[in-house]
Amino acid sequence: MPGNSNVAIDKNTAVAEMAAIRSETAQFMSEMESAYTELSRLFVRSEGEFITALKEQILMGQEAVRAVCDFFLTLLDMMDAAEADFSKLDDEYAKENITS
Repeated sequence: MPGNSNVAIDKNTAVAEMAAIRSETAQFMSEMESAYTELSRLFVRSEGEFITALKEQILMGQEAVRAVCDFFLTLLDMMDAAEADFSKLDDEYAKENITS
């Protein structure tokens, strides 16, 4: 390995930032669901090919936003797991160096 390539993670900042991002994502999802529900209510009494196609486009948009949010939450879960692994590794490394 060329040079000294250590990885340093500020655990407190990383955990706090991930929690904030998770909270913002959950809030966004809630607001998005409310907005799509309200938008769908506007077309309850409407009929015809154009309205049917518009409703389908709205539904597809809602599903796309859900998928992006779900991906984002999955990515945060993976980041949480990586942080936990690094924390465990740091703890084990510190124990080995203290006892050596």
